[in-house]
Amino acid sequence: MDSFEILERLRGKVLVRFPNWIGDAVMASPTLKILKSRLKDADLVIVAPKHVCELFKFHRPPVEVLPVPPVKNLKSFFKNVRILKKKKFEGAILFQNAFSAAFTTFLAGIPFRAGLDTDGRTFLLNVAVPFDKVRNIHQAEIFYFIAQFLTGCLHHDDELLPSLFVEESEVAVVKNKFSIDQPYLVVHPGAAYGTAKRWFPERFANVARMIQKEFNLLIVLAGSEQESALCSRIKGMLKDCRVINVSGKTSIREMLGLQAGSELVISNDSGPMHTSAAVGTKTVAIFGPTNPEKTGPKNRNCRIIYKKIDCAPCKLRHCPYGHRCMQEITEGDVFSVVSQMLSNTDTS
Repeated sequence: MDSFEILERLRGKVLVRFPNWIGDAVMASPTLKILKSRLKDADLVIVAPKHVCELFKFHRPPVEVLPVPPVKNLKSFFKNVRILKKKKFEGAILFQNAFSAAFTTFLAGIPFRAGLDTDGRTFLLNVAVPFDKVRNIHQAEIFYFIAQFLTGCLHHDDELLPSLFVEESEVAVVKNKFSIDQPYLVVHPGAAYGTAKRWFPERFANVARMIQKEFNLLIVLAGSEQESALCSRIKGMLKDCRVINVSGKTSIREMLGLQAGSELVISNDSGPMHTSAAVGTKTVAIFGPTNPEKTGPKNRNCRIIYKKIDCAPCKLRHCPYGHRCMQEITEGDVFSVVSQMLSNTDTS
């Protein structure tokens, strides 16, 4: 019996283990449509850390979520096993590639387990999807391939664009919370992965000033609590501008509402870059040490700025070579793309 037949026979709950990183989870989101096309009688349950589950609160069609703690030690590992065992899942489809993801579902007694044959976990899987087939393709396409390998279902590119859903009330609430009563630009100057992914604070400040002067947009600096100091530094460079700093003050859903209500988002290669594109907001993404052909948003409302140099993509968290990949990107480069998008003259 092949994986297609096994999946079609599942009638109960099927665990879909999403990645822990927000950007990867967004790129994996179209697989829900692929899986549901084959598992018509099963109930899909997204299993992931709480911050990832929050992304899918208003997913269409609705999908159940089950928050679990990230596996950091044996205590959290066995807590996950207990959580999953109580749910009595019939199957597990793993978009997280770690050994722990497969081992957890094995110990939880889930009879059908499928995922990439990475991290030495093949013996724990009923169906091992060959990693050699996806080694050199875009991360989103890796997730597509896993889903299509398991289901045998092919979809058109238009059906595979990441989508996150935000209620109008969420936009209204976040605007009210921060007293935003005019059109605005969101700037995400941080990147959780490391400083190598971050364009320079003074350049973010300069381009934000140029945009406000040209398009009369309020500047909203956003990020995690760990990025508050960075955003405060940029705000200090913009004393002559209308700017608010909301870093560390938004939940995941509030961040989505903030992005959905904005005219445009500027971001480094980060989770907020992916969420912004997925909620349908015009997005300008700045890439340095990573390859946009592997991890850039698929959405057509996103424009990528990338100056490939001889040492890129290095994927280092911190650059020891003078950050040349980011040095090559000027304020003029970013402002030119933003102007085209806000003036509706972008034809790319």
